[in-house]
Amino acid sequence: MLEIQIKYDLGKLKLPDTPQKFLPDLIQDSGLNFHTLENKAIFMLGKLPKLHRDPFDRLLIASALVKGWEIATVDRIFDQYPVQTVN
Repeated sequence: MLEIQIKYDLGKLKLPDTPQKFLPDLIQDSGLNFHTLENKAIFMLGKLPKLHRDPFDRLLIASALVKGWEIATVDRIFDQYPVQTVN
C-alpha cells in the first residue's frame, strides 16, 4: 500500500478514489491477503545486492524471501535475486 499511496500522491497512479477508500474493498474482493511489512524484510534489504534501483521492488523481493513467497512480475531484474518468480 505504501508504494500505491506514494504513486497516487505524485499523480503517477490514477484510481477511482483515494487509496484509503479504494484499496481495502479491492483487496477483500480479490481474495488476496494483506501483508504487513515486517522488520525481518526491512533488515533483509541490507543483505541484498543493489541490482534493482527501485527500493520498493527490492523490499518486495526481501519480503518474498523472508516469507518464502513467489513474486508475480515481468521485471527481468528480479531473476538476478534468489527469489521465485511467476511471469
